[in-house]
Amino acid sequence: MTQRDKRIEQIKSNPSRVRFTQLQWLLFQEGFIRYRQRGSHITYHHKDGRIIFVPKPHGHKGYCHPSVVRRVLKELDV
Repeated sequence: MTQRDKRIEQIKSNPSRVRFTQLQWLLFQEGFIRYRQRGSHITYHHKDGRIIFVPKPHGHKGYCHPSVVRRVLKELDV
């Protein structure tokens, strides 16, 4: 099992405890690049044309919302 697979299983098992850096790492591993940021919303583009928007948590909250994590996993089809 690769490091990528281990992280995906960790994210799937507990989507409420996923930090933004973990989600960003997964997007980079899948071939996305950070395209732009407007406020707290960051846009990632893939060379095949897919676009994913991820709101970055701010303030004292360090974890992404579980619905955002599930949406990203669904769009990545993992």
